[in-house]
Amino acid sequence: MTWILHSKNTPPRHASHDQEERSSRLLEENDGDQVLITNPSVVIVPETDNFRYLASYVSSFPNVIELGPSTGETTNIILNNPATRNYVGCEVGKDMLKILNSKFISDPIQTNSQLQQVRFKEINTVDNPHLLVQVFNLLKEGAPERAKPILPSSLAFVVDIGGSEPANKLLPLIFQITKKVSPGLILVKCRELYWQLSGLDGEISPPTPPQKHNKRLHPLKQPLRLCPTSGIAICRFWNYNDDCKKENCEFVHDVCHFCGQQGHRARECI
Repeated sequence: MTWILHSKNTPPRHASHDQEERSSRLLEENDGDQVLITNPSVVIVPETDNFRYLASYVSSFPNVIELGPSTGETTNIILNNPATRNYVGCEVGKDMLKILNSKFISDPIQTNSQLQQVRFKEINTVDNPHLLVQVFNLLKEGAPERAKPILPSSLAFVVDIGGSEPANKLLPLIFQITKKVSPGLILVKCRELYWQLSGLDGEISPPTPPQKHNKRLHPLKQPLRLCPTSGIAICRFWNYNDDCKKENCEFVHDVCHFCGQQGHRARECI
């Protein structure tokens, strides 16, 4: 995975095989005229104009998942790229979803005749990164039967969570995307993350998991989270204390509410 910090409105170019082999650092500061995209790559940009400019050049990735499309300005750029075939947008606001569905589905403003699917879903992947696999499956399921299978290497994640999420939330999300889906490109707009990483030179390590502690958390004060495979809510009482009687409970008990993995409870994870 190559990390690229980019703040210029210059088109990206994709690395040749030899260039990929020679890329030894995970973090590259680009001062040249073009940003070099190896596969896979994480590209971090600080400003909206950089973000939308690069989004218009995601031409090697016919499949796009956008996290935080908001009112659809960047979405419109992506959907009008003639290379785009399949698109899923994840937004947390119901009002935003209405705007997006009106713009791009009910009365579409995009003119790309090559589009095969456009879908918007109410999914919060920042707080529920285990749902990333579910989003990727939605993209694959919506593709026409005659189309080629959608491979992770042909997928780009475009991430702008309101542009205001702190870096300590976005960095874990990026690592979860690479771990659970491993797409060809992750394009992220976050000024704070850009400037934090700009002082680094070398390997970027995944965020350290929180240390375990004995603090008891009240089940009903934890957010509702769905099982990534079944879509059924994960039982919070079973995860955080012993109040749940499994035989009479309709919720999922074999998935950790905290990390989304199987085989343990949330209280063992935190």
